[in-house]
Amino acid sequence: LQLSGIDGLLLATCLITLLGCWVCFMLLPDMADKDPGWIVIDEWAGQWLCLAIVAGVTGVGWLALLIAFIAFRLLDILKPCPIPYFEHWGPPWWSIMADDLVAAILGGGAVIIIVSTIGIGL
Repeated sequence: LQLSGIDGLLLATCLITLLGCWVCFMLLPDMADKDPGWIVIDEWAGQWLCLAIVAGVTGVGWLALLIAFIAFRLLDILKPCPIPYFEHWGPPWWSIMADDLVAAILGGGAVIIIVSTIGIGL
């Protein structure tokens, strides 16, 4: 069984999301900060999901993937509505992952709209 490309990226996103939830579930009860900055597995899951969404719709062009990378990072940093809602949606072990997954979906959608609007092959 060989997984690569978009299928591999989606599988990796699912696996790292599950791993991130489990690690956060194990670590957070003993911590005062419920979203410590040194936990970055959520950024990996979000970035991979955003890339998979964009690649699945626009193809695997380097420019589309670069724009997807930038879009996800901007949304993850700036946290426009509705992303902040998901920072507190459910238990901390889930909300740490959820806001980045939502940023990934919004970022992927934004890139697809931009690419479709501009009408250039990426």
